[in-house]
This record gives sequence, structure tokens and C-alpha cells, in this order.
Amino acid sequence: MQILNTKHSGGIGSALVAKISYQHDYNLDSYANFTGASLAFPWQISLGYFSFVISPEIITSFSKVSYNPQQQIEEGFYSWLYGRVGLFFDTGYIMTGISSSVRTTPFNEGLAIDIPFQAAFEFHVLLPETPVYISIIAGGEFEDINNYYLMGGFGLGFIW
Repeated sequence: MQILNTKHSGGIGSALVAKISYQHDYNLDSYANFTGASLAFPWQISLGYFSFVISPEIITSFSKVSYNPQQQIEEGFYSWLYGRVGLFFDTGYIMTGISSSVRTTPFNEGLAIDIPFQAAFEFHVLLPETPVYISIIAGGEFEDINNYYLMGGFGLGFIW
């Protein structure tokens, strides 16, 4: 398998992403996609089939993250940052990647990392001479060795 294709040897790309999201239990941040409005600035550096992506994101929400169900959170406006990174290998037929995200505390609480952080792995393969993709994804949220959870999934996709 060719690892570095000199015809497409590299490049740098960027984007601007504006998003509004909502989660039913909006105090949890299980998918690093908290309820609120956000603006992200992803940057990608590619070399052959490999890409490295980094994406700082600022979010504003009417609530803040809390994993304590007894904690009463005063509703208002809270803002904080996400940092997201990923490393990907994509041949067009096989794609695999690892990624991670971390969040800061709300700005009014000072600048600090707010654990837990999230990490994930994904693998996709296009079955030869078919429009069918098979996917395997695993992820988790980690606070410390005694406080984490893992999740995973399997997918079947079709390209038209």
C-alpha cells in the first residue's frame, strides 16, 4: 500500500463552523457537544494519506456542565473553550482515526482545564466494488483511573 502519494503530498486547510446544539439532559457533556451556540476554527495539515486536525471552539450556553444531579445551577450565560485534536489516515477505502477533546472551566471561574476529557477511535472500510462502508467506533470519557466510561458502536453505511 502506498503511504505517501506525491501527487497529493500535502496541504493546509481551515474552516469556520457555527453550531447550535441541544441535549435533553443539558448539564452533562457526554459527547463534547454541550447545549448552546458555538463557533469553531478547525485547522488541518495533510501529508499524503495522513491528516492532523486541531480545532479550538468557544461556546456560550444558558447552563454549565455538571455531573452532580443534586447541584443547582443558576441559569444565565456561561462561556468556555473546547480544544479538539485528531490524527487521521484516509486512503478512500480505509479510514482510521483517533481524536480527543478537553474543555475549560467557564470564563467567570478562571481559566483551567475542566475534566473529564473525551477520546475516541474510529475505523471505516469501504468493501471492494460495493457502495458499502463498515464502521467500528469506540470512545470514552475519562476523569481518573476510577472514574471513566467507555462506549462503542458498529455501523453500516451506503454511498450513493
